[in-house]
Amino acid sequence: MSVQRRHSAPLAAVLLAGCGTLSYVPRHPHRAAQSALEAFAASRQQLRSLRAEARVDQRGTQGRVRGTVWMFVERPDRVRFDVMTQFGPASTLTSAQGRFALNDHKERRFLKGPSCSSNIARLLGITLSAAEVTAMLLGQVVSLAPARAHAVSRSGIRWDPRGFYRIVLGLPDRRRKELDLALPAEQAGLPLARQKLRLRRVEVFDAQGRSLWRVAYQDYRIVALEGQAARSDGVVMPFRVHFEHQDREQDVLVRFKDMTLNPQIPTSAFQQRPPPGRIVRWVTCNGAGP
Repeated sequence: MSVQRRHSAPLAAVLLAGCGTLSYVPRHPHRAAQSALEAFAASRQQLRSLRAEARVDQRGTQGRVRGTVWMFVERPDRVRFDVMTQFGPASTLTSAQGRFALNDHKERRFLKGPSCSSNIARLLGITLSAAEVTAMLLGQVVSLAPARAHAVSRSGIRWDPRGFYRIVLGLPDRRRKELDLALPAEQAGLPLARQKLRLRRVEVFDAQGRSLWRVAYQDYRIVALEGQAARSDGVVMPFRVHFEHQDREQDVLVRFKDMTLNPQIPTSAFQQRPPPGRIVRWVTCNGAGP
């Protein structure tokens, strides 16, 4: 059965023949990529900070590493990650105001240097800046290219009847970025101002159409902001975030166990000093150092 795209008609929702997939069309759709992106950004503007516990599964050139991570992140670019074992913290990474520090309890060394993607990757296994990590964990759009690279004149948007908008943006060197913004079926009849889009995927392709990196977001749940009485008034957050970078053989899956939105985080949480007797070494942004 086909879906008629007459937006003045009642919401069309049918089961696609043979696959059992719910198919529907929003009554008031976004017509331009820019308007959809702006609406999504505005819906998450209130998110400032995150305190969470998560299970992290890394796969890369060093093999597979799994563990529990306690994290603090605060926009635009302050992060703290404590990797935990049954005996206590194994390592702690902090980054704020351009300064990076990694306290490795197992190796009894303390690394410090400028905050950059190669230093963040020393613990997380993903080559992202602190600002990009913050955006990823808050369920926002991650961009590994300058904002000016988005050529809106070369953008496009289309509705996929499986429940999301697919947005394509042109990037330099004939690369392209794709974003999937989902709209829950129960919101398909609402006006644009009341629709709450959810980020499903961000992916960048090279000029030959090969995937360079991808972030996928799943398992959305409503989380109340700190101090809110009603959970229903909270923000929908992804409890499963999967980052893949094909060229660098990086694959990191974050599965949140618990999170608090907009907690008050003291500035000291994003700062570290080497404990007495710890070996201190300077590391650079080109990967040099231990």
